[in-house]
Amino acid sequence: MGRHLAAGALAGAAGTTVLNAIGYLDMAVRGRPASEIPERAVDVIADRLHADLGEGETAHNRQQGLGPMLGVLLLPGASPERTRARAADPAWVAMLANTARTQAVRVPSLGITAVNFWNDGTTGGLTASAPCAVLVRERGDGTAALTVSDPRCDLDELTLTWDRPVAGVLDRHPLLDGAATGARLALRFGRLADLDGGSVTVTVRLADRV
Repeated sequence: MGRHLAAGALAGAAGTTVLNAIGYLDMAVRGRPASEIPERAVDVIADRLHADLGEGETAHNRQQGLGPMLGVLLLPGASPERTRARAADPAWVAMLANTARTQAVRVPSLGITAVNFWNDGTTGGLTASAPCAVLVRERGDGTAALTVSDPRCDLDELTLTWDRPVAGVLDRHPLLDGAATGARLALRFGRLADLDGGSVTVTVRLADRV
């Protein structure tokens, strides 16, 4: 059971990291309860894989543990062969962290690192001074886009540092109060709470690693 379910969970982790923030924001704004769909999905998948989740409290605990890890991966235009190959190769995405404090994944082929900071902390070369959602996209043209959001809508300020050499900032959002480049990047944002969960993107020019 473990190998098959873990492979499926890892394959969906990148999308789930972003969707978690949206889902929890919706719960907070609308006052709705948590969805039971992830736990139900675990039952369906386990049944089709003929996997035994156990009985009683053991089964319930496995549903709650595996449910939030499930995600959806879209492969537009992919052939059945390519889809099977992706399903058989979970190494395309790296799980950087999956704790009560931080959830993070990296997709090397896309240059993407996605992190949900539930507290201040450091993971994947990124350090946040407060809870936030961060998406980094390194592009083939030598630039990178860093996007941050405040799903809880309560941040008066946020400092985000990236342990990556950066030559300069190419654009500045009005909420970007300050930026330091060089051996690593440091971005200081103002009141993200005013965006009602919306995101801020900053584009930078990367420098060669020493």
